[in-house]
Amino acid sequence: KYDTDDSPSGTTSTSSGSFQDTGTAYTYTPAATSNKVWFNLSYIGSMGGGTGQYKVTRTVGGSETDVVTKSIGANLGSHSSNNYDIDFNFWYEDSPSTTSEITYKVKIKGNNPHVMYYERSTIFIMETSA
Repeated sequence: KYDTDDSPSGTTSTSSGSFQDTGTAYTYTPAATSNKVWFNLSYIGSMGGGTGQYKVTRTVGGSETDVVTKSIGANLGSHSSNNYDIDFNFWYEDSPSTTSEITYKVKIKGNNPHVMYYERSTIFIMETSA
C-alpha cells in the first residue's frame, strides 16, 4: 500500500547550524512489524551558497529518531540572484519494526553563515512485506 503528502508552500530558513522543522510531516501506521517502509522525498528550496543538511526523522510514541541525514551544497542547484535553487529527490528504505503510528518529518539546517531555504516538499510512502 502507498500514500503521499504534498506539503503546502512555506518558507523556513536557517543559518544557525541547528536543524529546523520544515512543517512537512507524514503520519503512517505499518501493517506488520516485519514490513519495510519506503519513502521518497522530493524537495525544492534554495541556499545562499555554502553547505547545509537535511534529514528525515521518525517519531514513534513521542521518541524521535534520525532515519537519514544528507549533506547538500550549493553545487546541487542553479544560480539565481544571490541564491542557488535546489531541488532533489531520493528514496530510502526504513525498517521501523513497529505497528504503532509513525510520524516522519523533514528538517533542514544551513551551516553558518550560509542560509538554507525550504519552499516545498513531498513525501511518498510505500509499505512492502518482508
